[in-house]
Amino acid sequence: GILARLGLAYRWNKAEKQLTLYNASASVRFTIGSNIAEIGVADVNGFETPEIAGTITLSHPVGEVDGLPILSAATIAEIFGYDASFDETGTYINITTPLITSQDD
Repeated sequence: GILARLGLAYRWNKAEKQLTLYNASASVRFTIGSNIAEIGVADVNGFETPEIAGTITLSHPVGEVDGLPILSAATIAEIFGYDASFDETGTYINITTPLITSQDD
């Protein structure tokens, strides 16, 4: 799925209605019904630590369908540093890794 393509893993806490997406360097926790996402710090193995590095205000609260969180692919991609754009019809999303140039350029 999309998470694997972006190099992300997830944890779902049903009791707290919280979805945590993480990679080797960071984690972001989303709560159903909230428009605030918490940015965490991941340890060297990619596991979430209790330390919260900051928050992100989302454009709208995290939605829910059948008790599961709904987030847009663009929101997830942008939070983790990817570029997201839609085609002219707004039907398809293009997600790309930002170009990283060396310091020697």
